Amino acid sequence: MLKKLSRIHTFTAFYNFRYRLLWASDFLTYIGRWTSLTVLAWLVNELTSSAFKVSLVGFFLMMPFLIIGLFGGFLSDNFNKKHIIVTTQIINLINAGIMTFLLYLKLTEYWHAYICISVVGIAWALDMSSRRSLVLDLLGRRNLSNGIALDVVGLHLSRVIGPAIAGLLISLFLDVLYPYIFLTIIYLITIFTTYFLKTEDTTKPLQISVGVFKLNKILSSVKKISSDILDVFKYAVHEKSILVVLIVTVIMNIFLFPYLPIIPVIAKDVLHVGPFLMGLLISIDGIGALTGSTTIASQSNLTYQGRIFIFGSLLAVISIFIFSFSSWYYSSFIIMFLVGLGCSGFATMQSVVTLTVAEDKIKGRTFGMVQVCIGTAPLGSLLIGNLASTYGPTTALMISSIIGFSLIVISITFLPNILGKNLRSSNYKK
Repeated sequence: MLKKLSRIHTFTAFYNFRYRLLWASDFLTYIGRWTSLTVLAWLVNELTSSAFKVSLVGFFLMMPFLIIGLFGGFLSDNFNKKHIIVTTQIINLINAGIMTFLLYLKLTEYWHAYICISVVGIAWALDMSSRRSLVLDLLGRRNLSNGIALDVVGLHLSRVIGPAIAGLLISLFLDVLYPYIFLTIIYLITIFTTYFLKTEDTTKPLQISVGVFKLNKILSSVKKISSDILDVFKYAVHEKSILVVLIVTVIMNIFLFPYLPIIPVIAKDVLHVGPFLMGLLISIDGIGALTGSTTIASQSNLTYQGRIFIFGSLLAVISIFIFSFSSWYYSSFIIMFLVGLGCSGFATMQSVVTLTVAEDKIKGRTFGMVQVCIGTAPLGSLLIGNLASTYGPTTALMISSIIGFSLIVISITFLPNILGKNLRSSNYKK
């Protein structure tokens, strides 16, 4: 069966057993993440009826990227990636277990949701570089685009499954306890899935001593980390293609992606639908992204990765602009499909361009820079939250999408290299 699939380029990476294990671990983790975001946004909305407080769920999910995103890249370059991933899944399991306990005892306050989603964000920020770098380690550059595209397929398929399961369980049981029982099971499975993944550890772990009498070694290690961070900043500025990826990633995370926690508010107050249809509205976004990612994965020789990245970003922000004018559920449903379609080009090529252009020895830290840019999303959550509180959720989306579109156009006007063919490293020497 797998031999037949390998002849279809869409599934080439799945012929690698180790990649299949990694993909399964990623997929289940993504389901857990989207389920958490949907459930906690719904919980805060039910407890507070505040659009601003709902938007803070997204704020606390993404804030760890800004604070420790680059450190996650440093860990990826210096420590066993499999061990990093297993550790973060144990953190997620404990977090979900504690939240389940609080829900069972009816002790939940709305601010518990912020703590819970922050822990999810910390685990995400620490292991994202390791997960994406492992794709390159397992498949090589030849199949990198296919492997990343299939990973993004899993990401967006989880956006269909996670919110839909969350909405269905809330509708059936009128309680968020059962989605969290589901999450606890999900994270337990991911630990075992990742544990059986065999990797070839090519890293040279940084030996950091914590002995009281070895202060010099500690200071030396801190100096090395600081030097590495400075080097990757210089490298990112020199590599124009990566610089555009970083800039557009900031734009998308401030002016586009904060729409997600606002969807429950729009579903309830503008479209006048319940939790199940709200979950489907978020899920159709994932179906659009799934369609786009599958299409990208089926291409055997992508030569204009940067164009897919830029045009996908533009499609997403334009679609959100149109969505802001919709008051009919079914038209909103179709528009959200287009949002997901655009996001697939952005999300897939964000990783492909970064890992293709970056030098092997610093690919983890370079992707850590991408994570820092992703970490600007809390600024967008605050912006959207304040705009939604002042002008309403739909007007907030309209304003943010206009700004996002304008900034992307300005970026590619001054840095057009990203639109070139077969992007490669310029072999920058510091």
